[in-house]
Amino acid sequence: MDQADKKVLFIYNFTYYVSWPKFSADKFLIGFLGNTGVKTMLENYTKGKSFAKAPIEVQSYKAVSNYQLIFVSAAGADDFDKIKKENLGKTVLFITENTMYNKIGGHIVFLWMATRLISW
Repeated sequence: MDQADKKVLFIYNFTYYVSWPKFSADKFLIGFLGNTGVKTMLENYTKGKSFAKAPIEVQSYKAVSNYQLIFVSAAGADDFDKIKKENLGKTVLFITENTMYNKIGGHIVFLWMATRLISW
């Protein structure tokens, strides 16, 4: 299992380990910002899967969508502040690949150390 595979499993499992507010949307949306192979892998992994009876949908980030979870890859780092502002007041879990984001707000970070993927 490589780094991208592990990220996919973490992201998918976060949907079940996070205490979400009452969820009643018709889709559980995961937005991706930045060019990353993780998006395609997660799309394939979640195909046919659901959360609280709503199908999980993975898509490239669009400001007009109501995401439950947003993944910001290292390639999307420059837009992080903009994305945070666009989602102000919404219940969104941010997951990033950059440890520096912890200075600008709470979220989950992926960090690859030697042969281990760590999240915090």
